[in-house]
Amino acid sequence: MVTRVDAAPLPVTPTAQRARSQVSPESCTILTRSGALVARGSVRPRDPSIPDEAYDLQITNVEPHGALEALFYAGRPEIVLRAGRDAQLLLRIDHITGPPNGRTYFLQTG
Repeated sequence: MVTRVDAAPLPVTPTAQRARSQVSPESCTILTRSGALVARGSVRPRDPSIPDEAYDLQITNVEPHGALEALFYAGRPEIVLRAGRDAQLLLRIDHITGPPNGRTYFLQTG
């Protein structure tokens, strides 16, 4: 089920620096570009041992299960990630790994 959170599209500000500076997972809200709530989960920055071009952020613990797969396989992999009070990022789902009830989503900025 998709729940509308705003009537107007969300302004997207590239604040990847803030999200990358956090080591432990942070709760996040995942929205469509138009502002519809898709899911909630936990976000964490790319592990420093992984090359920069691999991915920027990863999301786990996504509820409801399968919500991001629907966007990814429908050819609409862009999402807006909201974490904290001011971190709002436009991201693209790059790839998905793991079993259905424990997926990890790897995201790229820009």
